[in-house]
Amino acid sequence: MKHLIIGNGVAGVTAAQAIVRADPAAEVHIFGAEPYPYYRRPRLWEYIAGEVEQEALYFRPAAWYAEQGIALHLGTPVVGLDPAGHRITLADGAEVEYDRLLLATGSRPFVPPCEGTDKQGVFTLRTLDDAQAIREYAGQVATAIIIGGGLLGLETARALRSAGLSVTVVEFAHHLLTRQLDAEGGEVLQAILEGQGLHIITQGATVAVLGDERASGIRLKDGREVAGELVLFSTGIRSEVALARAAGLTVGRGVVVDRHLRTSAEDVYAAGDVAEFEGRVYGIIPAALEQAQAAAANMV
Repeated sequence: MKHLIIGNGVAGVTAAQAIVRADPAAEVHIFGAEPYPYYRRPRLWEYIAGEVEQEALYFRPAAWYAEQGIALHLGTPVVGLDPAGHRITLADGAEVEYDRLLLATGSRPFVPPCEGTDKQGVFTLRTLDDAQAIREYAGQVATAIIIGGGLLGLETARALRSAGLSVTVVEFAHHLLTRQLDAEGGEVLQAILEGQGLHIITQGATVAVLGDERASGIRLKDGREVAGELVLFSTGIRSEVALARAAGLTVGRGVVVDRHLRTSAEDVYAAGDVAEFEGRVYGIIPAALEQAQAAAANMV
């Protein structure tokens, strides 16, 4: 049986491993748009800080996939899905047929409505290419603003601070880490981070990035302006559903799946950040791992 997996993140690689273990005779292909083998996204901030080099981020070298019986196609975006014909279309126009397919396309950064986000020096952090661009740009400036006081935003703020930049974190809510901490805990964390040299602004809604061609700061809804040459939006994610929607699959916040991780299309499954089950997209690694293993078990 021929299994195609679209997406080279944690869900896609986990599912591929599970399929070949359950059925060593299976033909398994992973198609990834990025040119790199699966890497640990939660460690990108360490790369930005200069604490690890690129190779240390990789979960396995590219040769490992072939040893496991997995065909890895890097730098190979999938641009079309034909569920009725059981085939996909690649960016170069080639078509590949499948028996079962897993959508593991993950998510993309969400940037709230804000003027000036197209200026030089404005970033999001999701991919290794993003991290490389941020690391390079950080070497040319002295100040940075992180919009978003969640885990990723705070880790990246600390990374840029350790690289020598003056860093301000701007959080929309009353306190930091609203999903993990109550108000009192958030205040304790803020005091610790400020003691480490970070500047923290809470209850701050960003409405514009200032500057001409290059970012020079931001303006908040209350009129305050904050100086910063590097501006990073760390304001959440959205499921990457464009391919599924164009193929006619049922899509809500993510690609809608049942308890077997089946989508509305026959022989098409979904797992990880792209999958929506009972109205919820989990967007965390433990859920992606469990969904990938369950999807793989149901595909073989």
